[in-house]
Amino acid sequence: MADEKSVVAVDLGAESGRVLLFTYDGATFKTHALHRFPNTPRLHDGHLRWDWTHIQREIAHGLALAAEYHPLSVGVDAWGVDSGFIDRDGNLMFDPIHYRDVARNSQENIDHLTAKVPLTEIYRVTGIQNMSINTLYQLHWHAEHTPQVYAGSTLLYIPDLIHYWLTGVKVNEYTDATTSQAFDATTGNYATELLARLGIPAAIFPPVKPPGTNIGPITLNHPLRGIPVILPASHDTGSAVAGVPVSRKEYAYLSSGTWSLLGLEISAPIMSAQAQVANLTNEGGVAGTVRFLKNITGLWIMQESRRTWAAAGQSYDNAQLVEMAAGVPAFAAFFDPNAPEFLPPGDMPARIRAWCVRTGQPAPQSPATVARSIFESLALKYREVLDELKALSGQRVEVLHIIGGGVNNRLLCQMAADSLGIEVLAGPTEATALGNAMVQFVGLGIIPSIEAGRAVIRASVTTDRYLPDPQARSTWDAAYQRFSEMTAPD
Repeated sequence: MADEKSVVAVDLGAESGRVLLFTYDGATFKTHALHRFPNTPRLHDGHLRWDWTHIQREIAHGLALAAEYHPLSVGVDAWGVDSGFIDRDGNLMFDPIHYRDVARNSQENIDHLTAKVPLTEIYRVTGIQNMSINTLYQLHWHAEHTPQVYAGSTLLYIPDLIHYWLTGVKVNEYTDATTSQAFDATTGNYATELLARLGIPAAIFPPVKPPGTNIGPITLNHPLRGIPVILPASHDTGSAVAGVPVSRKEYAYLSSGTWSLLGLEISAPIMSAQAQVANLTNEGGVAGTVRFLKNITGLWIMQESRRTWAAAGQSYDNAQLVEMAAGVPAFAAFFDPNAPEFLPPGDMPARIRAWCVRTGQPAPQSPATVARSIFESLALKYREVLDELKALSGQRVEVLHIIGGGVNNRLLCQMAADSLGIEVLAGPTEATALGNAMVQFVGLGIIPSIEAGRAVIRASVTTDRYLPDPQARSTWDAAYQRFSEMTAPD
């Protein structure tokens, strides 16, 4: 239609990337998937790194496919914490290092950092949950091992690197910058005094710009040359939360994929001692909001399990494993998905069995029982985290919105409803890209506000409804009691 307007959302994930076109006819969004590609890290020079040449090539191809639709803008979102360094001549110094890189995620690095600045002080400034993968830990590792990278360089997060490649403009987008554990949640800028104590120069950080900012035109020799780049919420969870089709205030969101990110949308950060003990995080959101949430090691555990089984000659897709898990007895064995052994790549079924043996439970042996244990452990972890969020925020929660790839796991969605005892609305799968595109339309002035944009999203998508089974309440309560006892800190 002649009155339709289009934007391009590049959604780069830690497993795959997508280039999507969104058209807006004044009432709804329509989604056109232009290009999908794998995003596979590689070992190089002793580190697990992202293949930057591959990422650029695939994104350039997807954007070329968008040219015939004459989009009004382009915006990129990606995972948080990882970054690259641009040297004085404007070149990327080396391929960005993966957040799961074993060399940088060492206990030695953790110990050295916390000896310089106590965790309580870091949280009091940043309000960010403590994780060894955070940008702050990565930068501290460079300060101790490769300080030369800081000489005249500029740090850009993954989406900022792509925006720079497209436009030549060096900025850090706000929602991504806030996840770094290097950002002051009170001042709205980098925590320069904290960084100085860790040997990290504040000069490496470029200006911070909010979602919706037009940073300039594409300057590459490309069919989309001259098209403006509009910053979405460049952190993928920021875009995903923007894309939640919410219609009432008493809600929580769960971005379900490689990570499970469970949280609330609030107006100001909560940085109390209790929030730090619970390891809850305060990340920047759209329109001045705060994403008060917790990272839960999500379907990554299943992804790694599938890789382990495939290497042994047993290949299963996700749908098969969900069906198999539904057919085995419930509540046989649990584990804490956030235990440190489930963060690095490796043999997850063996790690789950080791956890169960250590806690006096029957160790799941078959893929079906391992999958059941993963799904139930996640659902029980959701309950633990939501209880913490509600207690510290004082916010009522009547519905959980599940978004992302995990909405296709109907068993896990029903488990979430039963575990939490509340209604679950699942969908859309592409919430991140929808939120990305919607913020671009707001930045262009075509949609007047984030609230109006969410109304368009509600009109554009369908959701699946899951209600808790009242007959299962007592069994889930008993399971949660067991889960809480075995996962409680010593």
